[in-house]
Amino acid sequence: MSKLEFERLLDATAASAPAWAARRDEWMRKLDDLYSQVDAWLKPYVDSGKVETSRVARGIDEEPVAAYEVDALRIAIGAREAWLKPVGTFIIGARGRVDLEGRHGVARLVLVPPAVTRPKRLVLEDDFTGGSVESTAGPMADDVWKWATQAPDVRYTALDEDSFFDELTQVLDGIRA
Repeated sequence: MSKLEFERLLDATAASAPAWAARRDEWMRKLDDLYSQVDAWLKPYVDSGKVETSRVARGIDEEPVAAYEVDALRIAIGAREAWLKPVGTFIIGARGRVDLEGRHGVARLVLVPPAVTRPKRLVLEDDFTGGSVESTAGPMADDVWKWATQAPDVRYTALDEDSFFDELTQVLDGIRA
C-alpha cells in the first residue's frame, strides 16, 4: 500500500467513526431494551428465589468499530445456566444478533424491522468503507428482536413471553413445548 492509499484509508476511517459509533450506541440501547424485557418476564421467578440473573461484561471486537464492551445476561436455575450473549451489530441480514446459549443448544435472536420474516439482501448506500454490504436498510430505532431459525431456510418469528420461555426451556433442558 502506498503512502497515498494509506492516507486515504486514514481519512475514510476518521470520517466513518461517528456513524459507526452511533450504530454501536443504538445497538447497545436495543440490547438494554431486550434485557429489560427479559428481566420483566423473569421477575416473578427471581423474586421467589427460583431464578437468579446477573449481567457480566463481555468484549466484542467488530470491524470497523473498535473493540467495545457489552453485557451478557446470565440466567441461572439451580445448577442449570443459560446466557444471552451479544454477538454483534454487523450481521448479514440483521442489525444485530444475540445468542441464547445453554447446555442443550443455541437459539438466535436477530434485530430486524418489524415486518421482516426472512433475511433479505439489501445494499446500503454506503458501508463507510467504499463498498457495499448486505443488511437491512432504514433506521434501527423501530427494529425488533425476533427468533431466527437455522440455515438454509432462515425464518424470523416474534419474540414474546411464550416464545422466550419455550426457547429458554429448550436450551436448558432440551425440551421443546
